[in-house]
Amino acid sequence: MTLPASIGRYRIDSKLGQGASGIVYCGFDPMNARHVAIKTIPPELWHLTEGRQLASRLLREAVVTQSFSHPNVTTVYASGEEQGIPFLAMELHQGQPLKEYIHKRDTRPLRTRIVDIMLQTLAGLGYIHALGIIHGDLKPANIILLAEGAVKITDFGAARFAKEYTPGMSKVTGTHGYMAPEQLMGQRTDQRADLFAAGVILHELLTGVKPFAGHGTHDITRNILTATPSDPTSFDMSIPAPFYAVLKKALAKRPRDRFQNAETFQESLTLADQNRYAPALNPDGEEGSVQQE
Repeated sequence: MTLPASIGRYRIDSKLGQGASGIVYCGFDPMNARHVAIKTIPPELWHLTEGRQLASRLLREAVVTQSFSHPNVTTVYASGEEQGIPFLAMELHQGQPLKEYIHKRDTRPLRTRIVDIMLQTLAGLGYIHALGIIHGDLKPANIILLAEGAVKITDFGAARFAKEYTPGMSKVTGTHGYMAPEQLMGQRTDQRADLFAAGVILHELLTGVKPFAGHGTHDITRNILTATPSDPTSFDMSIPAPFYAVLKKALAKRPRDRFQNAETFQESLTLADQNRYAPALNPDGEEGSVQQE
């Protein structure tokens, strides 16, 4: 594929990747003397319906991310158009996706590193949730581990403002295996769907497998809606028992039974690492939050 020489004021040096939400180039910003990631629409799609849909999604991403400023969230520097095609210029990460970190290791990562990754991820989620934004597609492929140990949440192509939900909004977006039950069923979602996805990621980090695996989307959907996550101590006896209690709460079927915010999830995870976490009981006598939807 022939690279464009430039997009906007940015010189294009190489292609970094291409996925469902667009194409990403490595570019150079002469105004600020720094390399950036440029996300835009593949040229071959410009005049197709798919390209117009991607352009609409990218414009929406620009609106959602324009005010981001947090150490655990990717910074978008600028947005614009090139020949009528939108693009985003954002922070260029030197690191690896969490997905690669999980699947390329011969042994499980140290528990201290797992807890650190999750606490940073939850810090980033807490920040965007405080802005009234739902990520909508949190998964290991959208979390970057930087060389110095920092964690960055990226790819807000499915993000939306929580207040935008209206009755009848039933379009299902996200990635199977990480979607909350209400998300799969096209029901109203809020920050607790992102926290469900974070619970899936925690299980995957601890055990190397997703809690609701299956042989296809039908199996995965059924397991998310009905199955109980496996106890991580059955994979590794050195994991403190309270981690299972944290996972069961994070992965509860009903949103009201989950962690209600990222901060509470962080606090509970820290206590579990100290072998001190004990879940509260809701009015039904079940483990879960007493807060209602």
